[in-house]
Amino acid sequence: MKYQLRYQEKVYTEIENAWLYYESKQIGLGDNLLESIAKTEYNLKINPLGYQIKYQNYRTIIVWPFPYVLVYEVIEYEIIIYQFFMSTQDIAKRFKK
Repeated sequence: MKYQLRYQEKVYTEIENAWLYYESKQIGLGDNLLESIAKTEYNLKINPLGYQIKYQNYRTIIVWPFPYVLVYEVIEYEIIIYQFFMSTQDIAKRFKK
């Protein structure tokens, strides 16, 4: 099965903010974050149903080695990324906003 990946618009802002933060700490670290996100996307497309459901129908995948997760849902052959945030935050609280 070939899955298509789609990001909600606000996720781009969340990723950009994280990139800016890491670049301010060390030049190139933000780019490392983007590479990690790309590897995570690859793994997600291979086995999107292989990750645990954390809240309702939403699953998470860790953006290793960074302390971030992508929150997503699989609907037929589409993977919809809803949020990108630090793994220490509670997913249920994020969705109640």
